[in-house]
Amino acid sequence: SRPSSWIASSEAGSSASAPTASSEAVRAMKKVLGASVVVAGLALAHSPATGGGIYTQAASGVAAALAMAVWGVQRKALSLNGAVAGGLMGMITMASSFRCGLTLMAFFVASSLITQYKESAKASIDDHFKKGGQRGAIQALCNAGVPAGLALASFAIAGPVDLPLTHLAVSESTKAAVTCLGGFLGYYGCCCGDTWASELGQLAKKDPRLITTMQTVRRGTNGAVTPLGLFASLFGGLWMGLVFYLAGA
Repeated sequence: SRPSSWIASSEAGSSASAPTASSEAVRAMKKVLGASVVVAGLALAHSPATGGGIYTQAASGVAAALAMAVWGVQRKALSLNGAVAGGLMGMITMASSFRCGLTLMAFFVASSLITQYKESAKASIDDHFKKGGQRGAIQALCNAGVPAGLALASFAIAGPVDLPLTHLAVSESTKAAVTCLGGFLGYYGCCCGDTWASELGQLAKKDPRLITTMQTVRRGTNGAVTPLGLFASLFGGLWMGLVFYLAGA
């Protein structure tokens, strides 16, 4: 048998290497603080009170998009080429509008964390499971390309203005911007709802039912839903609407 001193030192070493509640809390606070700094910088650059102008807003958008791309690579949510493509779309979005930029950030961060939630359980369910839910360049362009174009179009029509949509709709010259921003919100509301439903719905205790026939099918089947997935989709869309509303209020 091993000496008791060896056992004691082994237990001490294992307990020292195990993460404590305080260390986890510190790491979580650092993440929140980092995200808060990025959001605050983006908000200040887009605020008329700072008088920074279009170039300051563009610079802040580039910096925020780079920070988001680096975070995505570190979390293995993005591949390297996915980070380049996603970063480019993020730069366009964030430089065009604080409201749109914050909505994009809220979607990407929340959905990436939900994608990585209970990965081991998802790996046993989904045959095409990829650790971290890592996205490549094509996926990044397909997901963020259209809303980036809508944000840029709104900027070209109404300028760097983040006002409630009802205010923009009053003016004939900015009504088209409302259409672009409405399309932007609808796009990300749909994407977020779909992502949350897919990632959380597969963790439901009961097998899903095909929406056309209501027959029980295997998990991961396209067109199959669960109550958990439907509620997740609802809250995903509401999350996007809340962020978009508060950023433009």
